[in-house]
Amino acid sequence: ARGFSLNTANFFTTEENAGYGGAISGMTGGKPFVVDTSRNGAGPVDVESDPLYWCNPPGRALGVAPTTATGNGQIDAFLWVKR
Repeated sequence: ARGFSLNTANFFTTEENAGYGGAISGMTGGKPFVVDTSRNGAGPVDVESDPLYWCNPPGRALGVAPTTATGNGQIDAFLWVKR
């Protein structure tokens, strides 16, 4: 595989994904990655206040618009995969 994707089933912030993805990239020979930002504009869900966080929780928002201009050499693109 050329690279990998992150956040297609979560709501973690773009910054969190950049850090996590950078760590994985470092362990996979520098593979690039893409981040799904379609639902992370409001950040992660508070699991304590919303036990059903995994199933379309309310209050989600669009994150960074789709682009290949990520400002990070390891991130190939920000995508709206789940929209």
